[in-house]
Amino acid sequence: MFSPDERVLLSGKGSIEQPIAGNGEMYLTDKRIFLAHKSGLIKKRETPLLDVDVSQVTYAKTEGSLRKVLVVGVRGTGGQVITYKIHVGGPQSWVSQIYSLKGGAGVGARAEAAVQPAHQGPAGSSGARFCKHCGKEIDADSTFCSACGKHQ
Repeated sequence: MFSPDERVLLSGKGSIEQPIAGNGEMYLTDKRIFLAHKSGLIKKRETPLLDVDVSQVTYAKTEGSLRKVLVVGVRGTGGQVITYKIHVGGPQSWVSQIYSLKGGAGVGARAEAAVQPAHQGPAGSSGARFCKHCGKEIDADSTFCSACGKHQ
């Protein structure tokens, strides 16, 4: 399922509602976003419902007020952008990791604004720094977030 040089960064149960429907195990590796559906009672078979190279992602954001959904735009053949709506735990972490992998390259300003939590204000304001995992404000020289404890 994964190549030997591919690192899994995030994983968890996930379901996709658009443009196709299904559920399974969701993975974000250093190369791609992958949703594997398992079927069969005796002999389990894995079918990829979503298998997208991170370089094809044009934007990632969260939508919804009560239950957040990961929304990923992917440039397909012919230049069309296909929008995938994915239910996965901690969608903001997925957004942060996707942008971290992309290094900001090819990311539109509108999509970048969607990554920022609402309390943060406009991009680039006041020089403040925010945790890439939970979105809380952190000191400029901090190596770890004081809210979630994750490495920056």
